[in-house]
Amino acid sequence: MDKEYRPVPGYKGLYEIAVDGSVRSLDRIGVDGRRLQGQDMLGYGKPNGYASVKLTKDGKSISHNVKKLIEKTFG
Repeated sequence: MDKEYRPVPGYKGLYEIAVDGSVRSLDRIGVDGRRLQGQDMLGYGKPNGYASVKLTKDGKSISHNVKKLIEKTFG
């Protein structure tokens, strides 16, 4: 059975997330005009124990808590 991915709120067309916390980027054209190929993203642990992932939009990267992204997307 395939995972159900949904667009991450605020990052539609850039990133998708599954209910198990898997995050993937989508194929797109970067800010500098380069073609970027979508891929599965690796989260990282923070000292507080929560998994986070950096999402980039308009050339700015922001770290997001994966659990909160799941709640916003599927909640």
